[in-house]
Amino acid sequence: MYKRNLNIEVIRIISMLMIVFHHFSIHTNWILPDDIGVRKYFVLTLGYYGKIGVILFILITGFFFYRQTFSLKKIFRLNNQVTFYALVLFFFSLIWEDFIKDRLIKSTFPIIFDQYWFVTGYVLLLLLQPLFKNYLSETPREKKGKFFFIFTGLTYLPVYFGFIFQIEQHFTPSTYLVFLLVVLLGDLIREYYDELTTTLFKYVICTFVFSLILIQNQYFIIQFLTKYELDYPGFIINGTESLNAILFSFSLFVIILKLSISPQLSKMILFISGVTFDVYLIHDNQNIRQLIWNKFFNSSDFYWSNKLFLIGILGPIFVFIACVFIARFKIFLEFKIKKHGLKF
Repeated sequence: MYKRNLNIEVIRIISMLMIVFHHFSIHTNWILPDDIGVRKYFVLTLGYYGKIGVILFILITGFFFYRQTFSLKKIFRLNNQVTFYALVLFFFSLIWEDFIKDRLIKSTFPIIFDQYWFVTGYVLLLLLQPLFKNYLSETPREKKGKFFFIFTGLTYLPVYFGFIFQIEQHFTPSTYLVFLLVVLLGDLIREYYDELTTTLFKYVICTFVFSLILIQNQYFIIQFLTKYELDYPGFIINGTESLNAILFSFSLFVIILKLSISPQLSKMILFISGVTFDVYLIHDNQNIRQLIWNKFFNSSDFYWSNKLFLIGILGPIFVFIACVFIARFKIFLEFKIKKHGLKF
């Protein structure tokens, strides 16, 4: 059980790295050429896996959802954590930004105003948890599997029906509905863990390879659809609502669960994984993300430079590591303050 938990922590780290690389790709003010080339393909690829990282986080939630108990205190703690970073980073941004009242209000109530869209969805999952606890803990896994496939069919058949028959207004599943679907999938991974990592593992690998090929060839697939004037949902290959993204996330999740990770790495892994959520709250804060990607790194200036590939890899890693140490320093200060009898 310890080994599996350690693997889950590795998934947290990989998920957040995907998200940071994604934000580097989409928030940098690139001026990309029309034609594809190695540089453009590199920049696009860095951004392909951000939504995969989000789905992986929700799969982790689903993996443990059956044993969690509903707690308003947990939701309030989450709200306090999010609000702390939102307010601190708002006031920090006043060094270079003008004071705007609306930004202050949104930073004071970041979850209500959807300043971190993932957090808003995650809170909704926590609020729904009591409705699913008995279902997840008491329902036989075979029945849960049937319900999941029915749920998936009802969610995605309208999408692909609209795509195949070229209906102009494609049905787009609600992101929060997909979150719920992914939670159920995470629970099924737990239920079928032994089979998925043994007899069914070859199918997991096939799913991984197939979905990976689609993701890596997304640009060319979209160009093909555009050339023949075919309407398609924007999320179809790697969006949060994408069935292909869910399949890729599912297979990657199982593959990492199967890995043998040395317990000697546990301290380092837990040091990082324990603050991955903080990394998200820091680097994707709407008040500072433009500062990070377009002023501090100014990566777009290096698009035609040989340094692009170095910056594209090391830049997001540097941001990730910096956020880890900022979060750990915050935890250290909290500990010192509480030790002296004060509340943080």
